[in-house]
Amino acid sequence: MIEKIINGKNDIENLYCEIYENKSARLLFLFYFYHRKYKTDDIVDKIIELEDYHYLHFLIRIIDEKYYDKLLTSILNCNDAKTIYYVAFDTKKLNMKHLNLLLDKLIQLNDKKYLLLFINYFLFVRKYNDLDIKTKINSVLKSYNLNIITLKEEDISKIMVEYVDISSIEDANFSSNCYKDRKIIPDMIVCHICNNYEKAIKTFYDPHSEVSAHFVIARDGRVKQIVSLDDCAWANGTSVNDTSNAYYKFSTNDIIRNRKINANYYTFSIEHESFDGSLTDIQYKNSLEIIKKIIKYMKDKYNYDFIIDTDHLIGHNNVNPIVKPSCPGEYFPLVKMISDLKRTKI
Repeated sequence: MIEKIINGKNDIENLYCEIYENKSARLLFLFYFYHRKYKTDDIVDKIIELEDYHYLHFLIRIIDEKYYDKLLTSILNCNDAKTIYYVAFDTKKLNMKHLNLLLDKLIQLNDKKYLLLFINYFLFVRKYNDLDIKTKINSVLKSYNLNIITLKEEDISKIMVEYVDISSIEDANFSSNCYKDRKIIPDMIVCHICNNYEKAIKTFYDPHSEVSAHFVIARDGRVKQIVSLDDCAWANGTSVNDTSNAYYKFSTNDIIRNRKINANYYTFSIEHESFDGSLTDIQYKNSLEIIKKIIKYMKDKYNYDFIIDTDHLIGHNNVNPIVKPSCPGEYFPLVKMISDLKRTKI
């Protein structure tokens, strides 16, 4: 069925009828993902009827704004703060009325983490200035002895993320969260963003997390290598199973889409501490240096000349557009990186 959805341009009516009768929110979403504007009203109504908040979230972030009111009416019945926050974060064209409703729901759910993430996103990432929402935010901040007038981004960071002590692993050997000894010549570098440098490192060393990256770069320029370049980190995983939302053929990158193999095997991964992809000057500089280090490694180890272009230096959203459309963020300087790397002798 997935192959039919991806490639189905002929007899699309019968394909749609088959999917509609299947009553699968996932298949309906994927049909819309590949065949925009076809039976959109019916798809929206059916996914709402199925009350699948996971795919309602996926749908609202890519659909036309005229459907926002209807979709949000349903999404606001969800009692999962994470879903509510990511609807706000991922859906870039939401207006103040929509954001107001989402904030009300987060206040109702009283989830500290996602309330503060919303506040950070509203005030410091998007830099919105709606008085009604800012009044509600100020009421929330008072419970943390903060005031919106004097608030700084670092104030939110201090209370949003419980102190994470990484002193025991700052000088540790590489994480065990990896596939040892590459069997395939790597030829791609994937950029990511994470909310917190220390928390990312802690997570990448936790064997239960089953996730890692080769490098993490803090906003103040600190760099920690988590996985050896000889090994495969667990950040860019794709699946050969079409029941997974990380199915390799969903990728927007032709190279990945034509390789029936987990992308972790032939990629390197770099995490950047950022909410929206914007990097500090020192963070950008150090990211370029890490990329140059990886490029040199590929030449020395495999005699491979890395191709500096948008097919080989990519974002996580290019690997997995279904689940990670907002990584590495709308402000990530990928084009500038490619331009600067091309001008630099490596």
